[in-house]
Amino acid sequence: VVSMAVALAFGSYWALLAGTVAGQVAQVVASYLVVPYLPRLSLARFGELWSFSAWLTLSRVINQLNWNLDNLLVGKLLGRADLGHYTVGNTIGSLPTREATMPLSRTLFPAFSRLREEPERLRGAYQRAQALLLAVALPLGVGMALLARPLVLLVMGGKWLPAVIVMQVIAIVAALQVVNTISQALAMAMGDTRLIFARSIQMLVFRVPFMLAGIWLDGLRGLMLARMVTAAFGLLTSFHMVRQLSGLGMASQVRANARSVFAAGVMTLVVIALRWLWPEAPPHQPLLLCAQLATWALAGGAAHVVAMALLWRMAGRPDGAESELLALARAGLAKLRR
Repeated sequence: VVSMAVALAFGSYWALLAGTVAGQVAQVVASYLVVPYLPRLSLARFGELWSFSAWLTLSRVINQLNWNLDNLLVGKLLGRADLGHYTVGNTIGSLPTREATMPLSRTLFPAFSRLREEPERLRGAYQRAQALLLAVALPLGVGMALLARPLVLLVMGGKWLPAVIVMQVIAIVAALQVVNTISQALAMAMGDTRLIFARSIQMLVFRVPFMLAGIWLDGLRGLMLARMVTAAFGLLTSFHMVRQLSGLGMASQVRANARSVFAAGVMTLVVIALRWLWPEAPPHQPLLLCAQLATWALAGGAAHVVAMALLWRMAGRPDGAESELLALARAGLAKLRR
C-alpha cells in the first residue's frame, strides 16, 4: 500500500524504498502485538551476543556480495538485454519455492535451539525438517522448470523466451538451496555462526571463477551451467556442515529425501509425456495454451502426490515428510470447518 501510494503520488522509484521500510516497521510492530514484550537495555550478555552476531553479520555481507555478483557480471559482460532476462528469470524461477518454504523455515532456528542439548532428538528433528521442506520445494521447483516455457509465452510473450533457461535452472537451484537454509538454522541453534561465515567464504571463492568461465564460454547459458555446478557444491558443503554440527552422516541426510526425489522424477516423466502427446499451442492461441498449462500442472502435481503416497505406504508409513504434510493438511481442514 505504501509503495503504490508513493508511486502514484510522486512517480518516483523511491516508492520501492518507502515500501521496504514500511514493511519492516509493520513486521516489528506486528511481532510485539503477537508476543507482547517490553525490552530494556542491558550489557550483561554483550559478549555472548557479539560472538554470535558478529560472524553472522559478516556472513550476511559476504552472502549479499555472493547473491548480487552475478547480476553485476551479467550487466557488465553481457549487456542490458541479458541482464533483464536474467533478473526476471531469477526472480520468477525462485518465487514458488521461496514463498512456500519461507514460513516453515523461519520456525527452524527456535525449534532446533530447544533441542541443542539432546543430540539424538536434534538429529531426528533436522531430518524431519529437511524431508518436509524438500517434499514441498522439489515439486514446486521441478514443476516450474517443466512449465517455464509455456508460462513465459502465456504471461510475458515470445520476447522473453531467453529468460526460460534462467527460470528452469533457478527453479531447481532454489529447491535444492532449501538444504542450505536448514543447515544454517542448525548452525545458529548450535551457536556456531563462525561455521556459517566460513561456508559463505567458500561459496564466494568457488562461485566467482565458475561464473566468469561460464559467461566467457557461452554467455547466459554458460552462466546457468555454472549456477548448477555451484549449487551442487553448495549442497555438499551443507551436508558436510550438518555432519560437523550433529554427527549426521551424508548418506542419512540424502536417504531421508529419497521418496521426494523419486516422486519428482515420476512427475517429470508424466509432464514430458503429456507435452509430447499434446504439443504446445502457439502464443496467438492463449486460451488453448492456458488450458494446456493447467492440464500439465494438475497432472504433474497429481503424479507427484500419488507417487509419494505409494512409496510411503510401501515403506510402512514411517514418520517423515508425508506424515508431517498430512498433519498440516488435517489442521488446515479443521480450521476451515470452524
